[in-house]
Amino acid sequence: MGHTGDGWGYACEILKLDLFSPHHILYKPFTVFITFIAYPIFSFFPQNSPILIFSLLNVIWSVISLYVFFLILEIINPSNEKNIWTMVFVAFGFGFIRYSGENETYILPILFSLLGTYFHFKKANKIWTYLFLSIAVLFHQIHIFWLLGFAISDIIQHKNWKPLLISCFAIVLFYIGYAIHYSITWYQLPFYDVHQGQVNTSLGIKNIIFTPINFIRTFIQIHGDILLILKIYKVYLIAIGGIILLTTILFYSRFLKLIHSVKSISLKRIKDNCKFSNPLILCILFHLLFAFYSEGNAEFMVMLPMLMLIWFSQNNLVHFQLVKGLTICLIVWNTMFFIIPSKQYDFKEIAFITKEIQSISLSKNTPVEFITNNNVIFSNYVEYENLVAKRIKINITVKSIEEFNEGPNVALSKCIMLTDAIENTFVTDRKAIVSKLDNQNGLFKQKFQFRTLGIIKPNAAQEIKLTQLY
Repeated sequence: MGHTGDGWGYACEILKLDLFSPHHILYKPFTVFITFIAYPIFSFFPQNSPILIFSLLNVIWSVISLYVFFLILEIINPSNEKNIWTMVFVAFGFGFIRYSGENETYILPILFSLLGTYFHFKKANKIWTYLFLSIAVLFHQIHIFWLLGFAISDIIQHKNWKPLLISCFAIVLFYIGYAIHYSITWYQLPFYDVHQGQVNTSLGIKNIIFTPINFIRTFIQIHGDILLILKIYKVYLIAIGGIILLTTILFYSRFLKLIHSVKSISLKRIKDNCKFSNPLILCILFHLLFAFYSEGNAEFMVMLPMLMLIWFSQNNLVHFQLVKGLTICLIVWNTMFFIIPSKQYDFKEIAFITKEIQSISLSKNTPVEFITNNNVIFSNYVEYENLVAKRIKINITVKSIEEFNEGPNVALSKCIMLTDAIENTFVTDRKAIVSKLDNQNGLFKQKFQFRTLGIIKPNAAQEIKLTQLY
C-alpha cells in the first residue's frame, strides 16, 4: 500500500541509524535489531526494499497481538467460536488494518499492553502486568494511559500504590539514561514533539468534529477517496446494491430476532458495569480523552476496539450473532474500500508525481523546487528514494507553501518552481479540511505568473495539474 509521510520518515531515520525518537524511544532501535537478525530471511523476498521489511515486521506483530487478544477473551469468557469472530472483527477494523501493514509505531506497543492485560486476567504476579505495560510506554508513550488505567484501578480497589510508583520510577530512569545519551533534559522528552510543533493539541471546533468521525473510522474506512474509488471501480456500485439486497432477503427474519436480542443489552445494564474501579473503563476513558485533546487523531484510537471488546466480554455484552454480522460487514466494506484499492493505487500518487517532476528536471538539466501542501510525505519519499538509490539521485527540493513564503526569494534562473496547489481538486481528507484555503491563487505572497505545465493522469479517473511559477 501507499505509505504515510511518517512511514517514509521512519524508514529514512532507520536507514541513517538516526535512532532519536522521544515519543517512541524503543521502536527504531528494536526495528534495527530485529531487521539485522532476520535479514537473511528477508533477503529471499523478491522485493526486499527496506520499508517493505519494516512494514512486514508490523504484520508479524499484529498477528501476535490478535492471538494474545484472543487468549484474553478465552480467559474472561471461554467461548471459542464467538471469541474467534471477535478477534476477526478487530483484525478487519480499518485502524488495525491500516497500521498493521505500515511502517508506523502503533502496533508493537499494543502487543506489549495486551501482554500486560493478559497477565492481569491470568491473575499472575503483578510484576508481569506492569513490566509489559511499562515496556509499551517506552515503545509509544501514548500507552501511559493504558498503564495508568490499571495502576489507578489498583489504587482504588486495593490502595496499592507500589505498582504505579515502581513503573514510573523505571520509566523515568530509562528516560534519564536516554536524555543523557542525547544531551537533552529528560523531562522535555515526553513533550518534545509538541514543542517542535509536530503534534496538534488544542481545544476547539476541530476536536468536536474529528473525534467522532475518526472514532467511526477506527472501524470502517470513511474518506474522500471513496468517491474516487467508485469512479475507478464502477462495478462497486452494482456490488454494494447487490449486497444490500441479498442481505435484506436472507437475513430479514434473523435481523428482527437480532434487534430483540440487542435490546436486552439495555443502557441500564451497560451503565451498571461502568465502574471507575474497572481498569478497562479507565483505559478507554483516558485514551478517548487524549484523542479528543489531540484534535481527534485517529492514530491514538487504534487500541480502543480491543479495549472495548475486552470490557464487553468481561460483562457478557458481546452478542454472538451481532459480532458475526458486523464482522462480515467490516470484511466486505474495508476490503472493497481499503485493501483492494490500496493495493492497486496510491491515491496521493507520490511516486508517480515525483517521477514526472524528476523527468522535467532531467530534461531541463535544472533542479526543481516543488511547493505542495503534502510536503512531509513528498520530502520523506524523495529522501528515502535517494537513500536506497544506486544510480541517479532525485534532484527535487520539497517545501510547504508556508516555508516557501517565509523563505528568501528564489532566483528563477537557478531552478524550476512547480506546484500542485493551483487549480487542483484533492480528496476531502482531514488535512485538507484543516488547512483548506478559499483563494488558492492567493497562496503565494510573492507575485508570480502561473502556467499549467502539464496534466498528468496516473489512472483513468484522476488527473493532476502541475503549475510552473515564473
